[in-house]
Amino acid sequence: MWWEFMQTDTSNGREQLTKMCGYQALPLYLIEVIKASNRPAAEIGVLRGEIDTNMSNIANGMRQVPSMLANLMQQHPIIGG
Repeated sequence: MWWEFMQTDTSNGREQLTKMCGYQALPLYLIEVIKASNRPAAEIGVLRGEIDTNMSNIANGMRQVPSMLANLMQQHPIIGG
């Protein structure tokens, strides 16, 4: 499963679109959540809402993986399987 997310380039401060496998991106995402714990309370409230929305989107995407794999297997059966 591939994720796309906006990330700030530390060398120039510009936002860039990053595309990465979800299994590699999740640890980076969690590190950003930990870093956010040092922010003021108002920012944490906004972040909490973003995390809730994004984690829901991730969960919904992961729920679709089995049916997508089943559809793929039906469209392209394994030879001899």
